[in-house]
Amino acid sequence: MRVSPVLPQIATDRPDPRERIEGRQLMQATLKKTAIFQGVGLHSGAPARLEIHPAPAGHGILF
Repeated sequence: MRVSPVLPQIATDRPDPRERIEGRQLMQATLKKTAIFQGVGLHSGAPARLEIHPAPAGHGILF
């Protein structure tokens, strides 16, 4: 597993070389660990909390 020097919260793995789209090899990326964001709702003023968790290899959304 390789960690990005620019965004250390993101870890990347090289995909299986057989996984290709239109002849290009796909790179996978996920969070290194859970990230938690907290704040106050812009319009409601209510407390807000968001947790995002790392995805297992081979899961997620393809862009």
